Amino acid sequence: MGKIPSSAIRRSSDVGQSSMMVLAAVAVAAVVILAAGHLGSRVIDQARAQTAADAVALAAGAGGPAAADRVADANGAEIVSLALTETSVVAEVTVGDASAVAVASTQSRPPQWGSAMEAARVRAGEITGIELPTPTMAAGVWRVSVTEPVAMRLRDVTQESGLCPLGGRPVSLDFILCRWTGKR
Repeated sequence: MGKIPSSAIRRSSDVGQSSMMVLAAVAVAAVVILAAGHLGSRVIDQARAQTAADAVALAAGAGGPAAADRVADANGAEIVSLALTETSVVAEVTVGDASAVAVASTQSRPPQWGSAMEAARVRAGEITGIELPTPTMAAGVWRVSVTEPVAMRLRDVTQESGLCPLGGRPVSLDFILCRWTGKR
């Protein structure tokens, strides 16, 4: 029987080693491509959310909550909140998993905001059976300030009434006008 030359043994083990390295490189490349695709999708959603927030804030400043709802629908966004200050509208929206906030200046307070805030205050009072105070401007935001027991009751009816805790904080005693297009 003849011996197998050592160069033949070396060559076959080199081929096996090369195959493993190629497979590892392909696996790493696949992971990198998938991660880049996921990151790209998130970046696109964030850009769409910011564009929608800008458009919603501008629409709300010019035409009130109804105009903001129409623009949000057209942009595939859900309005989380709209807040009116003395000189601007702050809109928070979501698109997919991304959310964004935008501020738009207003020349003067749109008349729709006064009637919308009053309607939400009255509706919340009817639902809770509690007479709520008149909205006031504090720190540049129109709000209804209430006591803790009233705040506890209002938190249960935010979607029905159109008033939500300021800044989404569950312990807030201040409620602002909010508009939602989807379920929370």
